[in-house]
Amino acid sequence: MPTPATATALTASICGRVLNAVTCRFCMFLKALVGAGEMERLMNDAIAVAKQEEWRMAEKNLQIAKRSPHAKLGYLLSLRLLC
Repeated sequence: MPTPATATALTASICGRVLNAVTCRFCMFLKALVGAGEMERLMNDAIAVAKQEEWRMAEKNLQIAKRSPHAKLGYLLSLRLLC
């Protein structure tokens, strides 16, 4: 019988594989729909937007963290989880 830690690791591993397969299929669909060059541009734009959003959320969390010690602890923990 798997332990909770093993079950969590197994679940994370399966989720990773499923996400990778879905991402690959989406890219193949997009490539067939708009062509390789446009697919690459769209994916790069999407990645850039996601990074901007991540930075925006990090800045917002930092502003919240400055308000109270509990918020600061939550912010620091969220940074640790993102790494």
